[in-house]
Amino acid sequence: MASLWTKFNDIKQINMINVPDGLSPKQVKVKYPDADIISSLAMFVLSNGLNFVRFEDENVKGGYLGASEGIGIIGKKELVWCTYLDAYNSIEIRDFCAGFPAIVKDGKENIDWGNKYSSYIDGTHKRLLIGFNNDYMVICATDYKITLKSAARVMIGFGCKYAINCDGGEWSPHLQIGNKIIRQGYRKNPTWLLIYLDKRQLFAEYVKSKKGCDYIWAANGEIFTLAKLKSYINWFGIKHYISSKFNATKNAMNDIPDFDCSGLMVAGMREYNIISEKADYTAEKLLKYKCYEIAKNILQNGDLLFRGNPAYHVGMYYNGEVIHAKGTAHGVVQEDVVDTFTRFGRLKGL
Repeated sequence: MASLWTKFNDIKQINMINVPDGLSPKQVKVKYPDADIISSLAMFVLSNGLNFVRFEDENVKGGYLGASEGIGIIGKKELVWCTYLDAYNSIEIRDFCAGFPAIVKDGKENIDWGNKYSSYIDGTHKRLLIGFNNDYMVICATDYKITLKSAARVMIGFGCKYAINCDGGEWSPHLQIGNKIIRQGYRKNPTWLLIYLDKRQLFAEYVKSKKGCDYIWAANGEIFTLAKLKSYINWFGIKHYISSKFNATKNAMNDIPDFDCSGLMVAGMREYNIISEKADYTAEKLLKYKCYEIAKNILQNGDLLFRGNPAYHVGMYYNGEVIHAKGTAHGVVQEDVVDTFTRFGRLKGL
């Protein structure tokens, strides 16, 4: 059973879309390339103000299955639990999905079919479940068949205050983050959930989380062994790893991830699909190809700072200081050394 837990603080925007003719997962990715999380949805959606759309499935002709209550969206990303009539009559609620059916309300099992019922759906199936509480939302893709009651227990166990069951079965449910497919859907769906992440914040928090890690020249987050270090010495020369001032051998004798200055930034960028290619980047290449050069006085968390022209060292700006892989003897540190950097860049794609 695979699940995605996403804090609202890390989300930039949440959208529900309805396409009457349906879209395949590949078509969704092409049409909405900036969406970071893509999930098939279900039921009916309120889009574009008061445009109420009924969802139709092969199980019911000319109507809809679903609960009277479900998930609405206010503003960019605020999720609310409401009835479809509340959503239809509200100017604030721009999207709504009632579920197939609703399964959790106020933190308790509450399987609500509204005024329709399906004995087919109320069986055992692979399911895609969406829920939320005050702090985060959860999307769960089950790998095995479960009942609605089991689905409710799963989402309650995940801490969801509210949850809905979405379209299920072998072919329809789809869930992916970036290019990583967690649950593969194979048919077109008319309704989809799209989540756009705040990649700047996620990138900054990733780099911050690596404070205390070791430095090894040309490392991108791997855990080095002595054998791996020896191969790097053979490739790049011993001067990068052992001198009278430092010795990388100790950094390859533990289970701590290893980075160099640009490797730390590249690892964070790959983590959130800011870059997808496998190419390595020096500090100068990061500035030249992956950043817009900016002025020092507009630095924000997640911006990059560079020393030298051409750049030979890079760090990340965070709350008035710099987080960087400083060197073999120091590892990844946070320091008040902004003034020692002379060039500044804002990552493209954030």
